Amino acid sequence: MKLYVTYGFGSNLKNCYSVVEGEDILVCYKTINSVCGQAHAHIYAEKRFAGKVEHCNLTEVPLQAQIKEFTL
Repeated sequence: MKLYVTYGFGSNLKNCYSVVEGEDILVCYKTINSVCGQAHAHIYAEKRFAGKVEHCNLTEVPLQAQIKEFTL
């Protein structure tokens, strides 16, 4: 199974996504949670993610927690 993780616009990983592969959905979610915690935007199944890379001009990166970018 594959899941796709996107990151928020107010973060260092805006316009990026990561691919997580696992034996089933629970394994994928455990991997995402252990690496990112809640520091990601959305998680998509393969079918729901189709076309988003081109449509949103996303770049693939290794799975990682995003860092919020703050401006004063």
